[in-house]
Amino acid sequence: MATLSGTYIPFANTNSSRKNSIIDNMLSMRLDRFRQLHVHDEQINWGPNSLQTIWFPWLAEAPLKSTRNGLRVGVETAAGSLAVTDFSKGLFDVDPVLERGESFFLHYYFDYFPDPILDAFLEISVDVLNAADPGTNYDINSMPAKWDGAIAEQAYILALEKLLLDDLLWRTRLIFADPDSVVGQLESALSGSKERLNDVILPALKKEPYVSAPTWVYYDAIRMGGGRSGAHGQFVGYGKTRGIRINRWFGR
Repeated sequence: MATLSGTYIPFANTNSSRKNSIIDNMLSMRLDRFRQLHVHDEQINWGPNSLQTIWFPWLAEAPLKSTRNGLRVGVETAAGSLAVTDFSKGLFDVDPVLERGESFFLHYYFDYFPDPILDAFLEISVDVLNAADPGTNYDINSMPAKWDGAIAEQAYILALEKLLLDDLLWRTRLIFADPDSVVGQLESALSGSKERLNDVILPALKKEPYVSAPTWVYYDAIRMGGGRSGAHGQFVGYGKTRGIRINRWFGR
């Protein structure tokens, strides 16, 4: 499976090439630490059926290490072997079957933001931008190309909000060594992203299409002749329209 450069994160595989591009080129690099979280020494409890980790989906290209009664599984013969049955659900089997009283620990990497979650965030983000004044009615494939960055920013905000709302979940399961520090960093990043989107991106993105900065063409149109240089290049006149000059052609 192909992965993004320098990571174990697979290339996006949604139902839209536009979504795939935004995820791969804009979102994954900002969420990379959360898209390849490393779990150390998770203790696996005995079960009659397939064994399962707390967190999933696993990253299929990432290293998977396990120990059974202190021995590396798959290395020492006495420890047996491990077979993954479903990466998306963190399911696996051990041979020989794990017995009660045995200790089994697993190291693995999982993705906190797999494709289905980011896909949904992008759809929501399009609706959010459509709702901003003036209202529009685009979908992910028909929206203007310049919307890509704004959509990625809104999806990033949703991702940070999910992490903060899931705080109790990952805090009690100890993904992070210092949960309080992580919460503070997430809150700071979320505040910055919201400010950037609402104060900078949206006002520029949703302004009327006919509003633009004045150019020499504008000055040439209102000053009707003459010549002078200014901040916008060569323009004409002296700051006012010349008005109508009454002459003999008007009967005078």
